[in-house]
Amino acid sequence: MENNQISLNIYDYIVSKNHDAKDRIAIDYLGRKYTFKELLDNMNIVMQSLSEYGIKKGDSIMALTLATPEFIFLMYGAAKMGITLNILNPFNDENYDSIIARLNPKLLFCYDRFYTKILGKIDNKKIVITSPFDSLPLAMKLTGKIQKLSTNKECITYSEFISKGKKRAKKIEEDTADISNKKIIEIGTGGSTGIPKQVGISNEMLNNVVYQHEIMNKYSVFDVSFNDNETFLDIIPPHLAYGICDIHLALSLKLKLCLEPNPEPKLFVKQLKKYRPNHVLAGPVHWKQLIAYDKKIDLSYIKSAVAGGEHLECNDEIKTNQKLKESGSKVTVREGVGLTEICGVGTYNSTGDLFTVGRPLPEYQVGIFKVDINKEYNDNTHTADELCRVYYQKDKNGELKIVSTGMNNSFTTGEICYQLPIKILGYVGEEHKEENDLLIRLHDDGKYWIHTGDIGYIREDRNLVITDRIKRIFNRYGWKVYPNHITKIVTDSGLVKECVVVKRESLVKGESYVPILYAVLKENTTENRQKLLEWCNKKIIGNSSLYDIIFVDELPKTGAGKIDFTRVENYDKNHNEPVVQDNNEKNKCSEKEEYFSFARLERVRPVQAPRRGRRRSLWSRTAEFSLSCSV
Repeated sequence: MENNQISLNIYDYIVSKNHDAKDRIAIDYLGRKYTFKELLDNMNIVMQSLSEYGIKKGDSIMALTLATPEFIFLMYGAAKMGITLNILNPFNDENYDSIIARLNPKLLFCYDRFYTKILGKIDNKKIVITSPFDSLPLAMKLTGKIQKLSTNKECITYSEFISKGKKRAKKIEEDTADISNKKIIEIGTGGSTGIPKQVGISNEMLNNVVYQHEIMNKYSVFDVSFNDNETFLDIIPPHLAYGICDIHLALSLKLKLCLEPNPEPKLFVKQLKKYRPNHVLAGPVHWKQLIAYDKKIDLSYIKSAVAGGEHLECNDEIKTNQKLKESGSKVTVREGVGLTEICGVGTYNSTGDLFTVGRPLPEYQVGIFKVDINKEYNDNTHTADELCRVYYQKDKNGELKIVSTGMNNSFTTGEICYQLPIKILGYVGEEHKEENDLLIRLHDDGKYWIHTGDIGYIREDRNLVITDRIKRIFNRYGWKVYPNHITKIVTDSGLVKECVVVKRESLVKGESYVPILYAVLKENTTENRQKLLEWCNKKIIGNSSLYDIIFVDELPKTGAGKIDFTRVENYDKNHNEPVVQDNNEKNKCSEKEEYFSFARLERVRPVQAPRRGRRRSLWSRTAEFSLSCSV
C-alpha cells in the first residue's frame, strides 16, 4: 500500500484532502449549501458539545437517523474524539434492546420521526432529537411539517445541544493514539447466517475505500473518472455500509455531496432532475423507477451510474442502459458488490461489460474456492482448493493490468473470497467469535481471506458473476438446485415485480427438498397468474421445476432493502407440512403471520412434475388472511 494517509482518523483524512479547497461547496442539502470550512466548523461545534455533556474518548453514542448534515457532523466529530458511534437501522427495531444493553451509550441522536421506536428502551440517557429541518433556513423550515413529540426531561433539541458547544472555550480532547484499526463505527448486518449482529468499522477501512477509488481514478485500466467539484447524489441511508462510504468518498474526492434524507425509490427521478448529479449510486429499486418513468428526461450530465446493494436483474440492466442512452447519457449502469464486513465494496464493474459485478478493487484479490454445499463448514483454505484468482499488478511501464491464475477452471463455481490489503474488524461481541473465525480465515498462502458465503465464477474476461448463496443451494434427487437461477428465469417473464425461491422439505424418497416460488406480480390478475404458470412450466424444467407458486402482495425486506429470504423460508416451513407424495398433498396455513403481512395470498401448483417425467394435476387455492405487519 502506497498511501500512509489511510491510517489517519476520517476527520483528519478529509482535512488532508481538502487543505487547498476549504471554500468549495462540499454539501448541498435540500438547497442549503455548506462550504468545506463551514462543514469543519459544525463538526468542531458538535465535538465541543459532546465534551460539554461529558462524552469523551472510549465512550459510545448511538444514532437513529437518516442522511442529514447533522449526522455527518456527528460521524466525523465522534471519530476525531475516539468515540464509538453505533448507527442503528431506523427501519428495523428488533435488535435495539440488546445493542443498547451492550453498549450502554451515553447519548442517542434520534431523528424525530423515529423517536417512538426507542421509547422505554433507553432510560436516564440524554437524547438529542434531530429534524430534517435543523440545517435549513427559517423560511424553509416554515414550509415543512415539524414533528410534534411528547418527550421526557432527558430529551433536548439539536439547537439546544449545539448551543452548549458554541459557548465552550476549553480544548477538545482528541484521540491521538494508534487509531488506524480502532473501531469508530458499529453498523448492523445479517452476515452470512442471517442473524442480526454488529460489524466494526475502523478509520483505515473507510479511508481505504476512498484510496482504492483514487487508484482507479489514476490508471487507464479502470473506466473511472472523478474530478473536483463534480456532483455526487447520496440517497443511501447511513445505517448501510455503502451509505457512510458514499459520504466519505464524496468529501475526500472533493465532490459536491448532494444529500437527500429520504431514500424512497419513488423520489429518485425527481432527485435526479433536481440535482443533475455527475455520479449516482442507487439500488435496483431506484433504477426500476427510472425505467418506468415515461416522460422525457435529460440525463446527459450523468458520468457514472452505479447499482449496488442487491443484484440488478439482466433485463433491468438492459432497460436502464436504454433509458440512459435515449436520455442523452453516454454511460451504462455498472454494478458493484461487497459486504458490510469489508466496508461495502469488493468488486466494481469498471469495464462496462454486461451482466457482471466486475473486478476487484485495485489492491484487492478475488478468489474462487471449492465448496461442498452439503457441509455446514467448508475447510476450503488450502492451495488445492483454489479454482482461480483475479488481481491487478504493475507492468514494466508502471501501468496496472489485470492478471489471473487458474483460468482453465473458468465457469467452475465455488465460494467467492476476498483478500484485502488492510485488516477488517469483523463482528462485535464474543458471542460471534465462531462466526468471525468462519468469516476471516488464514489460507495456505499465509494471507487472511474473507469468506463471503456467495457462490460464483470468474468469466474469461476476468469479471466476477455471483450465482447464489451457499446456504440457499439445496439438493433434489442428488442434483443441486440454484434458487437465484430460478428467480432470474421467473423475472425474465416480465410479469413479476419481485420474487424469491425457498426450499420446502420433501419426504418423498430421494427428493430431500422442493423449490417454492413466492412472487409479487406487477398486475395481480387471473390472466397474469396463468401466464406465469405457463412460463414456469415451459422454462423451468427437471429438478429445478417448481413445486408451488405462491402469489403474494409483498415480500419482507432486510434493513438493506433486500428480500429477506430467511423470513420467507421460515414462514413456509411454519405454515406448510413437508411434501409426502404426489397426490392428496395438503398445505396448512395459519390465520396469523408472525413474520410479514400479506393482504392476499394465492397458491398455484405447476402442472409439470420434476421427477421421472410425471405430471401433477393442476391444484390451486386462495386463502384470505387478516394479518399483522411488522415494519
